[in-house]
Amino acid sequence: MMKFLEHIKGLISSKTEYSRGVYALFKLEAKLAGLNLFPFLVGLIALLALTMTIWLVVMVLIGYVILNLFKQPLTAIITILLLNLGLALYFIRDMKQRLQQMSFARTRDCLRAPEERSESEPEERSVEVHSQARGKS
Repeated sequence: MMKFLEHIKGLISSKTEYSRGVYALFKLEAKLAGLNLFPFLVGLIALLALTMTIWLVVMVLIGYVILNLFKQPLTAIITILLLNLGLALYFIRDMKQRLQQMSFARTRDCLRAPEERSESEPEERSVEVHSQARGKS
């Protein structure tokens, strides 16, 4: 029983460390882009809530239409479930591709230690990258 609790504790601590790392990455990316992270997170949460509400209404309407067409609740439930599973698999595959295409070059450049930088690359490189990021926005 103690081993099980130790494994659970390790799992929880690894997940919290992962969450902290993701938060630090977003914070650094936002800082490099010259943005504040708090308004971004508030907007993201509001967008998520709105999307979930719209999704629920659309799924209820599709289920209602299928229920009226076939007069079988199980058919409507299974159809909506399969539709959601198909869309989830599509979005997971799409997100994996997009994450593989991201390079996070600016983040890696900013995180590199000064002693790892070559003599030909001055300290102002991170400032130059930051100003380029603002210029593109």
